[in-house]
Order: sequence, then structure tokens, then C-alpha cells
Amino acid sequence: MINRIALLLFIGLAFWSCEDKSEPSLIGTWEYIDTEVETAHISDSYTLSYIDSIEILNHQSRIGLRFIFTKDSVFTNDNHSLKRSYTSSSDSIIIKDFIRFRYELESNELNLYSRQTMTDDNGDLIANYEDKWLFNRQ
Repeated sequence: MINRIALLLFIGLAFWSCEDKSEPSLIGTWEYIDTEVETAHISDSYTLSYIDSIEILNHQSRIGLRFIFTKDSVFTNDNHSLKRSYTSSSDSIIIKDFIRFRYELESNELNLYSRQTMTDDNGDLIANYEDKWLFNRQ
């Protein structure tokens, strides 16, 4: 009888120590931290300089930006009047009437990727890169 009680206690402790590890959630407030450019194709150094200057301006304009995700909508900087619906899958977020992001989510870090393509007047590819926005959970 004592052996069975010890076995039951051991089994109970084994189940008790198993944690329910859930996937991180988008729901919450995310504050913009930084931006990076991940290039796939840049035609020349002039284009690279141009992209760098755009990214510096974009970074400066995003300082203080916050995305607040609820179960069915997203808004920025506590401005509920700009609330938009969104859908998400395992690797992308589509914010209605705004933009589609590819994303990576770890517990307190959210990386949003936006594909950018530049062509010349003839339609020839000049640059193909991803604009990466880095956010921390608040």
C-alpha cells in the first residue's frame, strides 16, 4: 500500500511540475524601439545611401509609436478613433486599410517586417529589401 501511495505521489508531482507553455500573444501594448534594413538586392551605392536616409527619417518619425493590440483590433498611441481591425496567422499580420507585415514574436519582443521594392522608370528593379521595425512589450 505504501509503495502505491509513493507511486501516486510521484505521478502527481510529475504532472504538477509540467507547465502549460502557451505561445506568446500579440495582445498588449508594443512600443517602437528601432528599425533595421535587411537587403536582398541593392543596385548601387547611391540607392543604398537613399534607403539609409529614408530609414533615418522613418526611425525619427516612429519614436514614441505604440501599437496596442486587442483581441480583434489594433490602434496606435491610445488613439481609439484610429482603431483598425486586423487578422494574423503564424507569421503575418494584416491591418485593414493599412499594411501587411510579416512578424516574429518572442515573449517581450515583436519584429515587424515590411517588404519594400523600388523600380526605375522602365520598371527595372533597383532595390528589394525588408524594413524591420523592432518593438518591446510594455
